[in-house]
Amino acid sequence: MNPERIEFTAIIQQNGEMNAAFVEFPFSTEELFHKKGHVKIKALFDDKVEYRGSLTKMKSDCHILGLTQEIRKKLGKTFGDEVPVSLIEDKEERVVEIADDIALIVVALTGMIALGLWAGRSAEKSLEGYFLGGRNLPWALAGLSMVATTFAADTPLAVTE
Repeated sequence: MNPERIEFTAIIQQNGEMNAAFVEFPFSTEELFHKKGHVKIKALFDDKVEYRGSLTKMKSDCHILGLTQEIRKKLGKTFGDEVPVSLIEDKEERVVEIADDIALIVVALTGMIALGLWAGRSAEKSLEGYFLGGRNLPWALAGLSMVATTFAADTPLAVTE
C-alpha cells in the first residue's frame, strides 16, 4: 500500500455506444496496492477536478476509473481527449446517508411485516376463519371495513349519472 501519489496521462474512452466514459489505469493494482479487485481512490484530474471513486477491473486487461458526466463537464473534455490523472488510495471511511423519508418507509414496511407475522400466528387455519374471521369480528370493525371499501378508489359502488 503505497501512500505516494500516482500520476499518469490517459485518454478518455467511451463505453460502447453509451454516454459513459472511463480511463485505463496503466499500472498493476496488485503491485501498488496489494489488491486485485476494487481499489478505492481519490483522484485529481487536470490538477483541478477532484473525484472520489474506485479502480475496477471490468472484463479488461487493466483496471479502469469511471468518469461521470459531471467530471467531464468540469474538465471541459470528452471522449478521445487526453487528461492528466493523479491519484492516491482512499483509506477514509465512506458513509452513505439515508434520507429521512426513506428511513420512514423502511420503518413502516418493517412494522407492517411484523404485524402481519404476529397476526398470522394467531389466525384461523380454516377457510371459514380466513374469509369470515372465525365469525368472531366485532360489529364496529366489520362496519368500518365496509365504509372503507365504499370509499376505495378501485371499488366504484355508487355510480351516478
